[in-house]
Amino acid sequence: MSSDAQRVADHWSADSKRVSAGRSGLYWWEAGPEIQRRINRSISGDPDQDFVAYTLASYFAGRLPMERCLSLGCGSGVLERNLASQGAFQQCDAFDIA
Repeated sequence: MSSDAQRVADHWSADSKRVSAGRSGLYWWEAGPEIQRRINRSISGDPDQDFVAYTLASYFAGRLPMERCLSLGCGSGVLERNLASQGAFQQCDAFDIA
């Protein structure tokens, strides 16, 4: 791996470790339950429906599960696991430089 690619991988690997440990404070999905409910309401109109469920219901209704999914820059795969738990795809190929 080139030194530039290694620097990028190192940066995102460190960021991923902070997120998985719940220490980054940078991402909205780390918000407390009341903040998350407000964000959900802003996105879907329902405080109990997150953006993934809303997107699947609004834009992919009747077309799920997809046969394959490609995720580039998946980090630790939080979104991909959420999609899998909701039956969005049969197979997912997920890649991340880190």
